[in-house]
Amino acid sequence: MKKNKELVASKIRYEKLKTTAKDIGKTKVKVEKSSIGLKKASKVREKIMAKVVKTAKELKTTAKDIGKTKVKVAETAKELETMAKKDELVRAEFLKKAAKLKTVAKEKEKIRIKVSKGAVELKKLAKGKEEVRFKLVEIAKQLAKTAEEKEEVRIRFAKTAAIIKDLSDRNEAILSSIGDAAFACDKEGKIILFNKMAEEITGIAKKDALGEPYGQVTSFINEKTGEPAVDFISEAIKKRIKTGMDEDTVLVRKDGKKIPVADTAAPIFDSKGVVTGCIVVFRDVTKERSIDQAKTELVSLASHQLRSPLTAIGWYAELLESETNGILTPKQLKLTREIRDAYKRMTTLVNSLLNVSRISMGTFAVDPGSTNIENVAKTTLELFKHEIEEKKLTIRENYDKRLDNFWADPKILSVIFQNLISNAVKYTPSGGKIVINIKKQKFLEISISDTGMGIPKYQQAKIFTKLFRADNANDVDPSGTGLGLYIVYEIVKASGGTVRFDSEVKRGSTFYVSYPLKGMVRKIGEKSLS
Repeated sequence: MKKNKELVASKIRYEKLKTTAKDIGKTKVKVEKSSIGLKKASKVREKIMAKVVKTAKELKTTAKDIGKTKVKVAETAKELETMAKKDELVRAEFLKKAAKLKTVAKEKEKIRIKVSKGAVELKKLAKGKEEVRFKLVEIAKQLAKTAEEKEEVRIRFAKTAAIIKDLSDRNEAILSSIGDAAFACDKEGKIILFNKMAEEITGIAKKDALGEPYGQVTSFINEKTGEPAVDFISEAIKKRIKTGMDEDTVLVRKDGKKIPVADTAAPIFDSKGVVTGCIVVFRDVTKERSIDQAKTELVSLASHQLRSPLTAIGWYAELLESETNGILTPKQLKLTREIRDAYKRMTTLVNSLLNVSRISMGTFAVDPGSTNIENVAKTTLELFKHEIEEKKLTIRENYDKRLDNFWADPKILSVIFQNLISNAVKYTPSGGKIVINIKKQKFLEISISDTGMGIPKYQQAKIFTKLFRADNANDVDPSGTGLGLYIVYEIVKASGGTVRFDSEVKRGSTFYVSYPLKGMVRKIGEKSLS
C-alpha cells in the first residue's frame, strides 16, 4: 500500500512538471515576441532561467525519483504478478473446494431427504409399534385369562384322565374275563388291547402284541387257498360296518398249529362318530367245525340216497302224465302234476344240498372250456317255460353281437342261470317282466333283472348268507331253502368272478355276475356241481 501511494505522488509531481514545462514554453514565446527592454527582459530572463535551472534541478530530481519509482513500480508489478499468480492458485483451489463443498452439500441434502423420509417412516413405525404394544398388552391379558382357563381345563383333564384310566382298567378287566379271544387296534392297525384268551389261542404274549400291526401279530388265513384273511378287519375300519371272516378261516398260532376260528370285527367310534379303531373278537371253533363237517357229510350222503327214489318218482309221474297206460281222469291228472311239481322241488332241494356240501367241503371242481353262453342261457330259460307262461311274464333277452365262445364251465354257468332265473320267476308277480343281458366290455357281464318284490334294504347285507331268506320272500314262498344265492356267490367267487346286485322293494332286483375276459379260473375237485 505504501509503494502505491509513492507511485501516485510521483505521478502528481510529474504532471506538475509537465504543466510547468508548458508554462516555460509559453513564457519563451512571450519573451521572443516581447519588445520590452532587454534589461527587463534580461532580468526576467535571468529570473526565468533561474526558475528554469531550479525547475530543471527539480525535474532532474523528479526524474531520479521517477526512475526509482519506476524500479519500485516494476518490482511492485512483479510482486503483484506473483501475488496474482498465487491468488489464482488460491482461487482455483478455492473453486475446487467450492465444487467439493457443493457435491458434499448435494449428498448431504440427499441424506437429509432420506433422513427426513426415514424420520416419517420411523414415526409411522413408532405409531405402529405403539399399536402393537397395545395389542400385545391385550393379548397378554387374554393369555393370562387363557392360562387360568387352561389350568382349569388341565384340572378337568386330570380328573377325566383318572376316570378314563379307571374305565380302561375296567374294560381291560372285562376283556380279560370274557371267554372269547379279543384284541383292539387303532385306525392305523396297531394293537392297543390284547386279552388273556387272545394270548392263549395265538400263543403270543400281550407285551409282544401291543403296539404292533395286527397283521404281524395274528395270522388268519383261508384254509382252502392259504391266502391271508385279514380283509374283514380293514373293511370294518374303512366301511364303518361290522364284518366277519369266511367260514374256512383258520388262525396260525405262533407254534405253527392251525386252529379253525370264527370271529367278527366292528369299528370303534368316538363321541363325534369318527372311527378310531377296530375291536376283533374270535374263538376256537374246532368242535363246531367238526360237527359241521359231519353234518355236511351226512347231508351229502342223504342227498345221494334220495336221488335214486326221486328219479323213480319223476319217471313214474311223467309216465302217468303221458297217459301211455290209460287215460286219466281230470282229478288223477291234477294229482299227477302235483307229484311232478313236488318231484321238481325235491330234486332242486337235493341238488342244492349236494352243491352246498361240496362247496363246504371244497370238493367241487371248476373245469372251464370253450362255452356258448347264449345257448346255456336259452337252455336254462326253457326249463322255466311252464311257470313263465302260467304267470304271463314278459321275457326280454339281449345278447352282445360281439360275444364269442367264452372260457367257462357250462355246469357252473347252468347253476348260476338256474338260481337267478328261478328267483326272478318265483318272486315276480303275474304280468311282470324279466330281462336277461349278456355284455362284453372290459369284462363279461351277465345281468338278470326283474320287476318283482325286491329285497328290503335292512336285509340286503345278508342276502348271500347260507339259509337266509328275506321277510317278504318267506311271505310269498314259505318252502324256499335260502341256498340259491349262497351257492351262486360261492361258485362265482371260486371260479374267479364277482357278483353284486341292486334292489328296491316293490320295484324289483338286478343281479350282476362278472368275469374277466380270460374266463373262469380252473379249480381241481372231486365232483362237478349238480
